[in-house]
Amino acid sequence: MVRSKAGIEKYANLSGVAYTMCITLSFINEQFSKYQFQSPQEFKYYLSECILKELFIGKLLKTLQSTKNIITIKDAVNYFASQDGVS
Repeated sequence: MVRSKAGIEKYANLSGVAYTMCITLSFINEQFSKYQFQSPQEFKYYLSECILKELFIGKLLKTLQSTKNIITIKDAVNYFASQDGVS
């Protein structure tokens, strides 16, 4: 928990930056243009899903590099990731 005045101010500033980023990024980058007039919560959810998938797939591939079936597993992961359009 945030307990000091400085901590509360930093948290409020971070929250404001995140909100502003969610509003403006959809107008700046054409990849996110379908979220231009959506709520910031929907866009934040989409971004969090993208980041989660990238981190999960990256960690999975990193741990599987020592196995012999890396090509087969990598192809399967890429196939499932491409189904959402997020990769």
